[in-house]
Amino acid sequence: MDKIDEARELLKMLGMPRAQQADICCYVMLAMAGMKQNTEWKDAGNE
Repeated sequence: MDKIDEARELLKMLGMPRAQQADICCYVMLAMAGMKQNTEWKDAGNE
């Protein structure tokens, strides 16, 4: 599973509406957390 799919699953688990599970929302969440393909979720940032 790649980071986009993982981000989408996380948004789904958080109860976000389907529209907020779109690719662009996943990209924004990953960018805001400073995530890259090889970054572990435990290393996500909150800057």
